This record gives sequence, structure tokens and C-alpha cells, in this order.
Amino acid sequence: MLLHTTARAMRHTTTRLARRAFAATPKQNAAMRGPIGWGALAATGAAGAGLAYYYEVEKTRRQEQAAKKQTTYGKPSLGGPWTLVDAQTNKPVTDASFHG
Repeated sequence: MLLHTTARAMRHTTTRLARRAFAATPKQNAAMRGPIGWGALAATGAAGAGLAYYYEVEKTRRQEQAAKKQTTYGKPSLGGPWTLVDAQTNKPVTDASFHG
């Protein structure tokens, strides 16, 4: 009878300790975790950094391509005689009208 009682007491003690440990430290399940994990956060950051790098490279390439594409012919005609029409009086105005 003593052996039976001791085994019963040990079984009760281990069961009690298991319950106590479980109650003090609950397991994390899917409902307790956040919606985004560290892996997903790292993957999103890497994708964002890759897109930012691609954007900078492509922008530089297009700017260089546009700069090579511009061609000029001759000399720009700046200054010289001109004639315009005054919108209020409908009279022609020339560059000589403004010489003092």
C-alpha cells in the first residue's frame, strides 16, 4: 500500500508541476503573434531597397540619354530689332520705342 501511495503522490506532483509551468508560461500560438513576422519585414525591406536602387540607376541613365539627344543648330538669335502689337491700343511697338 505504501508503494502505491508513493507512486500516486509522485504522479500527482509531476502533474501539478506541469500544470503550474503551463499556467505561468503560456505557449505562443498564431492568435498571440503579430500579423507581420521578421522574415516578411526583412523581405519587404530588401525589395524596397532594390526598387530604390533601380529607380536611381534608371533615372541617371535616362538623364544621360536625354542630354546626349539634345542637338543645337547655329547660333541663337538673341537681341536685335523686334515688333509687337500693344494689346490695349492695337498700335505696333518696336524696340526703337523703348530707346531713350
